[in-house]
Formats: sequence, structure tokens, C-alpha cells
Amino acid sequence: MTIPDAEALQSSLRPETLSGLELLQVLPEIDSTNRYLLDQPPPSPGCFHVVLADYQTAGRGRMGKVWRAQRSSSILLSIAYVFRSPPRTLPTLSLAVGVAIVEVLRELEVAAVALKWPNDILVDEAKLGGILIEARGAASANVLTVIGLGLNVDLAGASEKELAPDRSGPIIDLKHCAEDLPARVTVAALLIDAVCNALRRFDDQGFAAFRDGWNNCDWLRGRHTTVETASGRITGAADGVDEDGALLLMTRDGRRSVRSGSIVVSALNGPKT
Repeated sequence: MTIPDAEALQSSLRPETLSGLELLQVLPEIDSTNRYLLDQPPPSPGCFHVVLADYQTAGRGRMGKVWRAQRSSSILLSIAYVFRSPPRTLPTLSLAVGVAIVEVLRELEVAAVALKWPNDILVDEAKLGGILIEARGAASANVLTVIGLGLNVDLAGASEKELAPDRSGPIIDLKHCAEDLPARVTVAALLIDAVCNALRRFDDQGFAAFRDGWNNCDWLRGRHTTVETASGRITGAADGVDEDGALLLMTRDGRRSVRSGSIVVSALNGPKT
């Protein structure tokens, strides 16, 4: 696959996206699309800066994990946004963006796509992509927020160890889970439209507008789950998320909420807690 053409990408975007688009760049190589946008002047409140790269030399995921992709194999995309009013629960943004991405993938007839709290996109048990939200200026009203998305399109036989050396578990690409996959530029445009629309909805309505959608694609719900947190491990049956996006676990000691952590064990129909 060749790198998408910036002009073709822009012409594929919806008018409502274009109305708020202040910057669109397609780059052959960069260290990190998120880092690039965090270092640039921010867009006007309610508007977007978008960068798509063919290859990243220092891509990363949540909690410092490595995100690798072969050249021309993935969609590596970041969108910068400044909220018109400071969001009450910014950590829920990754959940809202995930819901918007799943809706696009379902339109592409990707079967069994789901979201694993807080930022993984899965097909069955395999990772298709991930979301990384970063912000600057949290002490001010105009918080620059950058939404990063990495989505596997055609990995051409690359192994899990090559692409995710600090991750255990299978990976998958769109080529193997969508029968009639459009060109990468078309998929990228659909994702940009969806994320930009989600940002505006989140700006207006917060996570409440997305919570039902999350519940409809929650991969962890009902699974016996262990989460590694700063204070230790918490184990229980996953029971959705609360209004602030915290993961709810039914443990032996009652319901617990987890606001930050890494899933280390999850099993469907595991032992009761």
C-alpha cells in the first residue's frame, strides 16, 4: 500500500469535518504523530489539526509501551483539538473515541470488533489497534488534547514480537477481518470524520452521549479480570464503566472502581468472585 495522498484524503472528508479543519498533513515518516501535534501551536477551540503518517520511528502506546508498524501497513493518525469548555471527565475521551471507531469498523463489516478498557480495539481475542490520548495545558481553560490512533491494515505476516515486543497476545489486521476492504485513504477518511464528530459531541454532551455505545462493545464485561494498579492488583468480574469512565469490578469485597491500570488477566466465564 502506498501512502495516502493529502489532496485525495481531504477530498474524501465530510463537509462538517472540513468546516473545522485548520491543518491536514500526510507525512512519509515521523517520530510520533502525537508528539508532533503536541509540539505545534494548537488549533482554534472547536477546530482540528490532523496528521497522518506512513511510518513512525518512535510510536508509543499507553503507559510507555512501544507501538511499532511496518511502512505502509497501518493507519497512524493523530488529531489535535481544543475543547470549547473544559471537559469534566477528560479520561473518558478515549472510551468515546473508541466507540466512534468501532462504529466505522462495523460499517466496514468487521465482525466481532470490541473495545477493551481503556484503549484497545480488538477482534475476538486479537488486537487490531489502540488509542492514545495526551493533553497539555491541563491547568488552563484551553487544554490541547491530542488523540492518537494506530490501526493495523495489512501487516504482511509480521510477528507479534516484531510489532509489540512488550505485549503478549495475538494481533490482527483489517485485511484478515474485513472481506471487502476499501483503500487505506478511504478508511483513514472515515476514521477522521468519525473522531472529529465524536470530539464535537463529547465537547457538547460529555461521555453520557457514548456510554450506551460503550456498553454495546465492552469486551471485558462479564470476564474474570485482574487489573494492575499503582496500589496493587484488583481482581473481579468486569461490570462495565461508571459515568467517569472508571472500570467497575465485582470483587469478593463488593464493587470496586478502577480509574487507571493495566489489564493483566481476563477470562470469559472465569471463577466467580
